Formats: sequence, C-alpha cells, structure tokens
Amino acid sequence: MIEELIEFINQDLLEGAAPDLDQHTPLLELGILNSLSMVRLLAHVDQRYGAKIPEHDITPVHFENIETLCALIKALSAEEQIESEEACSELDRLVKLQESYGIKSELVAAGAGFKQHTLRVKGDGPLWILLPALGNPSTSWSSTLRSVQGRHNAVALDLAGFGLSESENDSPSYVDHVEYTLQYLETLEEK
Repeated sequence: MIEELIEFINQDLLEGAAPDLDQHTPLLELGILNSLSMVRLLAHVDQRYGAKIPEHDITPVHFENIETLCALIKALSAEEQIESEEACSELDRLVKLQESYGIKSELVAAGAGFKQHTLRVKGDGPLWILLPALGNPSTSWSSTLRSVQGRHNAVALDLAGFGLSESENDSPSYVDHVEYTLQYLETLEEK
C-alpha cells in the first residue's frame, strides 16, 4: 500500500516532481497536498482501498506522511470489515428467523456473476414478486410473506449490494438493479 500511495502521489498529484518521495516525507510541511490534490487523494483512497476517510479524521496527524496515512487507511478498512461482518451476521439471524416461520431462503444463480437472494412462500395463484425499497433487504417483506403464506406464491428479492445477494459489481447502479431483477425473472420462466 505504501508503494502504491507513493506512486499515486508522485505521478498523479505531483506529475513526477518528487522522485525521492518516500513514506517518511512530510506531506503537509512540504506543501505537497493542497485542497485540490487532497480531494483527489481522498477519492483515490476511497476507490482503491474502500476506505472513506471521515471529515473528523482529516487532520495533520493522519496526513503527516504516507506512513501515517496508510495506518489510517488500514484502521478504517478494519472498522468497515467488522461493521460489514456484524451487519451480515444480523441479517443472517433475521433470515434464519424467517425460515422458522416456514419462509424459504434461496440463493439463485441469475447469470453474469449475480446470485439473487430471495425469501419465498408457496401457495395458490400467480407469483407475486416483492421488491424492497432501495437499501432494504428482502426481510423487510417478512410480515407480508407470513400473511400470504399458503394462500399465494410470493418471492421477496434482495437487490444487489443489499441483503444476501452476491454480485461481482461492488457498486451497482439503479440500471444494474433492474437488469439483475430481469435476469432473476428469466430463471423463473425456465423452471
């Protein structure tokens, strides 16, 4: 990470003007980072390492040199991973709770590297497709699924990037959500 950041700062921010830049070079004291390059650096850290540096962490202590910046990135990445694991565990618990009510959890390969997670109940009549609001998992439909169970066929979907659906695309757009939903619907037609 240190070497990558040195290369990015030297090549992209300083246009090769600091060939002797290393992890101990004082970034702020030498004026290497101005407001525009700071914005570009923060965007690079977010895109490359998945670490969003909050405003309260944009301090001289964290940007003293590349070594201190790397320490901040690693700390933020570890925090995000722990939060992600806790959120996933909580969601797994909610899904298991729904299974105790007879709601079936499925992970269906829908093509293009996408696996659609659904919660499903069986009954008579046509299939209802329940889409959660953006940012909500399929478990948001739990009470509806329990109330129609045995009377209707219904399936609640997790959108890509939310819930337990799996996608190669880490940041799906609204268009991606529509495409993935259509891919899943095609798998229903094949059954």
